[in-house]
Amino acid sequence: MIKSKSFKQFVSMQESNKPKLIELSQYKKERPEEYESYNEAYKKARNECMKAHNKGMPGYTSLNYMSIENIMKSAGVKYPDLPYEEAQKKIKETEARNKRIESGTATHEDYVSVMNERKGN
Repeated sequence: MIKSKSFKQFVSMQESNKPKLIELSQYKKERPEEYESYNEAYKKARNECMKAHNKGMPGYTSLNYMSIENIMKSAGVKYPDLPYEEAQKKIKETEARNKRIESGTATHEDYVSVMNERKGN
């Protein structure tokens, strides 16, 4: 059974010199929702890199405009270093916290977590 991967690991599998096709195929079979979610973000990011390259944007003009770093930057994935399940859990917790803040039922911890997020902690 293949373990849950982070988006960063998924991109590395796709972008390696010899794409890990067997591992990707197994990953797609065993974790289809995770694979499809990452694959959609990956394709979108590659498309954004291509657009940036065509526009001559800084950082996208060299031969390595499709670098892992540029793909990660273009993907807009919130928690690229967390495994899929942990990232989904964190996203749901963040959405619930934001709803509590909007409705006026937030706790002190909710506000502290927002401040820590803004600081990058």
